[in-house]
Amino acid sequence: MTVVGTASSRDELMNHGAAATADVLLLDLDMGGEDVGAALASLRQRCPGHVLVLTGTDDIAQHRAAVMKGARGVVHKSEPAQTILNAIEKVNNGEVWLHRSLLGEVLGLLTRGNPVATPRTVDPLTMRIASLTARERDVVVTMVECTGAKQLVIADKLGMSEHTLRNHLTTIYSK
Repeated sequence: MTVVGTASSRDELMNHGAAATADVLLLDLDMGGEDVGAALASLRQRCPGHVLVLTGTDDIAQHRAAVMKGARGVVHKSEPAQTILNAIEKVNNGEVWLHRSLLGEVLGLLTRGNPVATPRTVDPLTMRIASLTARERDVVVTMVECTGAKQLVIADKLGMSEHTLRNHLTTIYSK
């Protein structure tokens, strides 16, 4: 993989020469406070490459809107670097990279032909658990397996520092 360009604003992105030849556009929907999602359709017309959204938001409606406007995938910034690289590779190969619940929702919208269809009600607890990243799930499983163990022991078992474990736990508890 080679980075052929970067942009820090929507205008810079739309006028960037490398955007017209890039295979994959790794796109943050919030560029310098501007909503790039609104320009996604015109960006797709100008650029032949696949769009992968890299986002820090958990707003499913925003993810859905990006996919409906042509993004081939959505990956959260909190995912491990290897997961983000895998997502780029898959999107580059013409595949999609979406959370299962988002994929189901988008397919439902497409097959119903109703862009304002509302998804069925989902249990809030299920949604909170589904929002955990794979690494956060590993932390939870290890914490349960090692009930009563000190955090240093658990961090060692996970191959991370105790500080990193505490950061993961803070994120898990907030979700």
